[in-house]
Amino acid sequence: SANSFMQHPVGYVVNNARLELNDLAALLTNPYLFYQYAHTVVSGMVLSGYFVMAVSAYKLLRKEHIDFFMRSYKTGLICAMIATVSVVGTGHFYNQYLAYTQPMKMAASEALWETAEPAPFVIFAMIDEDNRRNSYQLALPAGLSVLAYNSLNTPVKGMNDLQLEFVEKYGPEHYIPAVTILFWSFRGMVGIGFWLIFLAALNSWFWWRKQIAYCPALLKATMWSLPL
Repeated sequence: SANSFMQHPVGYVVNNARLELNDLAALLTNPYLFYQYAHTVVSGMVLSGYFVMAVSAYKLLRKEHIDFFMRSYKTGLICAMIATVSVVGTGHFYNQYLAYTQPMKMAASEALWETAEPAPFVIFAMIDEDNRRNSYQLALPAGLSVLAYNSLNTPVKGMNDLQLEFVEKYGPEHYIPAVTILFWSFRGMVGIGFWLIFLAALNSWFWWRKQIAYCPALLKATMWSLPL
């Protein structure tokens, strides 16, 4: 709820230059809260599942208590398989919500400088923040419009147009955030998410074939993926 309040302050009054909560119900029904809570909960489930799998993998590699740690590995795998898919799904719906409520954040995380109809999904970009452009980019045509609005032709506002809108609405300030950091940190997060989905799916395949205990490379990959 605290993070949701920072994104969309509700249920407060300003008293002597200090924010004071005056409506708990408004705080707990903040629209941001539902998206962030769901995403955070399933993220915790991903960590829990992979923690159990990593500890079990370590013990299986050392040939200790095989039967017990095979069962615990299976338990962690079930949790991880469900949670990794769920975390991507909840993150996707949260980003669709941000497309409407925080268009500048959406545009910055996608390195979208100019309004586009349809908007491409940029896979790789050499970002020139000083000149407010990408000197080079590799993009999937219409990808961002599909991801943000489930449409092949919906326009997505770029940062340059949004900057002009915000100056007119709020006054002369620089409203464009640190694009390079946002762009690459978001792609790093998404990449880690899909790696964990792939790893859980691969584990499920080897579990179904009853070969988990005979695949040390997979056990090591699972164990070393825990910090992610």
